[in-house]
Amino acid sequence: MQKAFVKKDPPWVDLPSIDTPIIAAELNRIEDGVDTIDSRVVTMDTTKANQVDLLECFKAITFDTATGTFTFTRWDGTTVPINTDIEKIAVNFDYDDDPTSAHYQNLVLTLSDGTVKYVDLSALITEFEFTDSATIGFTVSSSGEVTAIVKNGSITAEKLQPNYLADVTAQANAAAASATAAAGSVLDSEAWANGTRNGTDVPSTDPAYHNNAKWWKDKAQEIASGSIGGLSDVTIDNPQQGQDLEYNATSQEWENSDGTKKRILNLVNKTTTFNSDGTISITGPDYTELITFNANGSITDAVTMNGKVTTKTTSFAGNVITQTIVETNA
Repeated sequence: MQKAFVKKDPPWVDLPSIDTPIIAAELNRIEDGVDTIDSRVVTMDTTKANQVDLLECFKAITFDTATGTFTFTRWDGTTVPINTDIEKIAVNFDYDDDPTSAHYQNLVLTLSDGTVKYVDLSALITEFEFTDSATIGFTVSSSGEVTAIVKNGSITAEKLQPNYLADVTAQANAAAASATAAAGSVLDSEAWANGTRNGTDVPSTDPAYHNNAKWWKDKAQEIASGSIGGLSDVTIDNPQQGQDLEYNATSQEWENSDGTKKRILNLVNKTTTFNSDGTISITGPDYTELITFNANGSITDAVTMNGKVTTKTTSFAGNVITQTIVETNA
């Protein structure tokens, strides 16, 4: 055991010298040494042998060859003699192998005084017994070999190494959290697609209310299938290049607001097709349009007319509707 405290070097000196100031580092060093010594004293006190028990221990053993007696002397001076009768054992001895004998499989010792002693060999062999537990089972072969096996399904959580169990628990918790998040995503996907959660219509406070793919598909179908009969002249503000257009219900043509005729679209001769992939196609003279309902809830409307392609993307975030328009020459 190493020393727990080393004296200060150089040693302490009195005032007026200030070469050895009493500072925190020195006081902590002294306290650390005292604390270590104190811990050793406590450990020694709890582990030392009890004096009463030590007095019962033997301090010396003597053997008398003439009588065959061992004498054990305790620390308190008392003795314990044990007579082994070794001095009476004869050189010759025998083994009883007669199964009908009362001393079958015993050593037969004939002493010098003519008496006979029998020694059961089983007394010289330590007997072990293997018993199964809930976790471990034992088998013994015909040659006496003992095999231990771990029973299937017997390893429980408390038998696992702590770090491994912690890793398994953490992964299980992460999997549960992922499953919960996935279930929420499924409901969100259903809401953005159909406006329902678990088959029930979402409330008006839900962001997916009237802002889902089905609602906009139905609305587009309603608009595309609707009749324009009886429409009066209509003015559309801020069309392409900032020009105002008017719709002439008689001629069923769009005209420039200055009266010059410029047919943009003949709305009567149009064909609306609802495609199997969920998109809507509208075709007419010099006109094609493809309406796509995207998985993220946005709508893409691509129009090709008079050699110009206009792509308008409408996205929704809560109560905010954002439109992005891109025009290119075909």
